[in-house]
Amino acid sequence: MTRPVDPHRSTRGFTLVEMVVAMAVFSITAGGIWGLLATQAQSSRLTNNFLQVQQNARYAMERFEEEGQWASGVSTASGGATPSVTFSIPANNPVSPGTAYTVQYALTGSSTITRAVNGGTASDVAANVTAFTLTYYDNAVPANTLAVANAGNAYRVTVSITATLGAQTRTFTSDVFFRNK
Repeated sequence: MTRPVDPHRSTRGFTLVEMVVAMAVFSITAGGIWGLLATQAQSSRLTNNFLQVQQNARYAMERFEEEGQWASGVSTASGGATPSVTFSIPANNPVSPGTAYTVQYALTGSSTITRAVNGGTASDVAANVTAFTLTYYDNAVPANTLAVANAGNAYRVTVSITATLGAQTRTFTSDVFFRNK
């Protein structure tokens, strides 16, 4: 004689223990994915912020190079914690054709490089700058380093801009030779 089949036995559901184990596995997996996404988002924000700082430092360097190469020389310069340099730009320049002017680049106490034309209002060209180093050279071969007080005799300037955000630091360095000297 065969035993009758219980119709409810073949449609059996999950036990409470199985459901608790499944929920625990799902929670651990979801928590891990959430933590990974949160870390990735923070890393992306930090990278984007530092890229912007680098872009500003490069922009300041490009402006400095562009105007510096057309300069007839250094008008004034200062060193120390807030270095600055003022270039005399003659009228025969492609930056502002037909107009002679002076332009000053300076590091402020608030870690910003500013640019002022003809002694006017200074505008910010780069922020988060921790160092703005200017080295002046004469036209001897090999070139001699000049003191800041003798910067007016320079034929070349080496500029170095260091940008820092958090623990990340980048330094950009370039030589500027005066074409009109």
